Amino acid sequence: MQLRIVKFKLGIYFIFLFSCFNAFSQEFEKKGEEKFSLLRKEVARIIIRHPGESDNMKFIAYSFLIVYGDSITIKYSEQTPQSILQKNETVNPVPKLKKFMEEKGISFDSEVTVLYTILHIWDDKKERENNLAMVFENMYDQGLGFLSSSEVRVEIPIVTRLSPVIN
Repeated sequence: MQLRIVKFKLGIYFIFLFSCFNAFSQEFEKKGEEKFSLLRKEVARIIIRHPGESDNMKFIAYSFLIVYGDSITIKYSEQTPQSILQKNETVNPVPKLKKFMEEKGISFDSEVTVLYTILHIWDDKKERENNLAMVFENMYDQGLGFLSSSEVRVEIPIVTRLSPVIN
């Protein structure tokens, strides 16, 4: 009888420990997802720029990797428009991203690589080539060749609606 009571108490104790561990891990995971959500919004705000109006394509899609760690590295895919590359070279987004992470207390124990896919949709009522299938096929067949590891967090695409640039 005594042995049953001890086993019952041990069972209750293990259930309690498991539920505490489970709650802790869910809270830890939730905080991790909140970090990535905050980063995604900030990346969209400071890195994504208007690509300019260089052709008649209705959609422009590209992607880039950000490696978060002791330093921040940004690597763009081959499909990134030259206007985006030039703007981000002139206005370096890395210091702004670092400052944001410091202000929000976001840090990582080791390097974390995140893939952001950008889709710009022209919204100017102008007759344009509908090229979304071609853009994504090109981007995913060739443009993601710069991924060197399977240890990459892939974010959902960031979609922006664009109006034409008036020179």
